[in-house]
Amino acid sequence: MKISYTISLLFVISFFVFTSNLSAQNDTIKTLYGHTNAVTTVAFSPNGRILASGSADRTIKLWNTTTWELIRTIPTYVGVLELDFSPDGTKLISSNNDTALRLWDVYSGALIRTFSSGYSINWSVAYSPDGTKIATGKWNNKIVIWDVNSGDTIRTILGHSNTVYSLSFNLSGGYLVSGSSDSIVKLWDVNTGALIRTFWGHTGHVKTVKIASNGENIISGSNDGTIKIWNIMYGNLAKTIEGYSGFVNSIAVSKDGSKIISGYSDSTVKIWDKNNGELIKTYHGHSHIVNSVAISSDEKLIASGSNDSSIKIWKGPGPSRVIALPVIYNTEILKLQPNPVLNQCVIQIFIDKPSIVNLSIINALGIEVTRILNNVYFEQRRKFFTFNADNYAPGLYFCSLRTDGFIKTEKFVLVK
Repeated sequence: MKISYTISLLFVISFFVFTSNLSAQNDTIKTLYGHTNAVTTVAFSPNGRILASGSADRTIKLWNTTTWELIRTIPTYVGVLELDFSPDGTKLISSNNDTALRLWDVYSGALIRTFSSGYSINWSVAYSPDGTKIATGKWNNKIVIWDVNSGDTIRTILGHSNTVYSLSFNLSGGYLVSGSSDSIVKLWDVNTGALIRTFWGHTGHVKTVKIASNGENIISGSNDGTIKIWNIMYGNLAKTIEGYSGFVNSIAVSKDGSKIISGYSDSTVKIWDKNNGELIKTYHGHSHIVNSVAISSDEKLIASGSNDSSIKIWKGPGPSRVIALPVIYNTEILKLQPNPVLNQCVIQIFIDKPSIVNLSIINALGIEVTRILNNVYFEQRRKFFTFNADNYAPGLYFCSLRTDGFIKTEKFVLVK
């Protein structure tokens, strides 16, 4: 884990180089044919070497992303609604146009397990980052969490009033976001099933949701034609992106969270800058609704699946290269000093008078994850503490120093 810092109201020296090669010509790298009905879902394997596509033609197809040759076709005998790879890329989970989930072996195409789920269609599906759980959103408004190894139901979550169209885990796997045709986005605690936040603002079905990898934002797309960016910690709407291109059926987010890829009912694919909401690129080429979009792990490829039965491969934006110069913290009260060699961070505090002191690490949801000092009495002094970045999941955190007289908070980000 690496530690990067963005300190509010302090002097931070950094610069960013964004690489992009999206010329007006030659945007389409490849068009893949083979499905005989609508392509409903596309997904890249974690290493980017395989593209999986699912279709209403009752098949899953696996494609080699170097040669674009078809690796194999997996007959599912029922229409495929959504696909997601396991974190190690060896398994593929499918939600289908029936009441069962199916887990497939990527290398052999064999069916590993069927998850029986009652009498309601599983519309959406997501694999947890640790590979132990699968979440599914159902036609009957429920979210079900499954144990991958046993096939048993861990818990059922209730809260939406209509079909759960989309699900997304955060990087630690502790939180799950859901989008529904009730026009609402909800954030859940996976371990307890408790509702953490509800986000209102869309006026149409929420068809697609993602949690940005930094853990700071939820991104949602809706039939109201908008993409909304929500602040997880405060529960407020940070930005609305309007593309005027019909329904937003699918979104994908770059690894650093700076770019949003969206697929629309008007057959277009768009790339947006998340930070300023500006349109970077529009791709034209499909002749029908775009149902699904995905971005490869190296961000060089975008895939889109459409009702025209084709899959198009587009030039991706490429990763943002970040070069950070030394950070200067202009404060004596609370300092964060990263040590990349040891993958640690030194916290320096300075107390100018006798005080009762609390020092905590807080996640993006405002939940305290570590209490370093708990009501400890200090005379006037300087004190140093160390924490190891490996003990924390990637994402946004806050270091909070509280005394009798003040509260001082600094923001930092842990990235892989």
